[in-house]
Amino acid sequence: MDNMTNTVTDNCKIPYGELFFYLFFGLMFGMRMWGIYESKPLYAPLLLIGMVFWLISIVLTEHSLFEYIVIIALMGISGCIYLHTGEKGLILYFALMTGMKSIDPKRVFRVGVLIGTAGITCLSFLTAFGFAEDVAFIQFRPMVGYVFRRSLGFPHPNTLSSSFTKLVMMVMYIIGMNDKRKS
Repeated sequence: MDNMTNTVTDNCKIPYGELFFYLFFGLMFGMRMWGIYESKPLYAPLLLIGMVFWLISIVLTEHSLFEYIVIIALMGISGCIYLHTGEKGLILYFALMTGMKSIDPKRVFRVGVLIGTAGITCLSFLTAFGFAEDVAFIQFRPMVGYVFRRSLGFPHPNTLSSSFTKLVMMVMYIIGMNDKRKS
């Protein structure tokens, strides 16, 4: 397995399969956090590049024959669902699950926090100064009244909210893993 490692520094060796998984995850998560969604022109080419990164990570990571069969079956099922419904979500979920072999979740979340924080920060800045499109809604909420909601560059305020929630959950996971007060 020594021929499958990439020396990042003298003290740290990252297997190529893991490196390509981080590229896959970073690109897919980054698309969401940077406001790139299905109707945007960059979506399809970036999705294709991300799936190539995933495939390379699968090939470079050691798997048993049974694991390869499960990966092919899951991706086949998600491919059939895509062909019948046009829904790509299951392909991405299965790619994420099947690519996580021997990957440290804490590292994945660190990558996600870096990319997500940069994405939300830049999109908010670009939207605030009029460089990115913003969606605004006035909605009535019981016991609160009318609420003014903005998307800050995301397609909808709910997308901003769910993206921010994912980012906060990743930060909480990382902080929780570093907490020395655990019983």
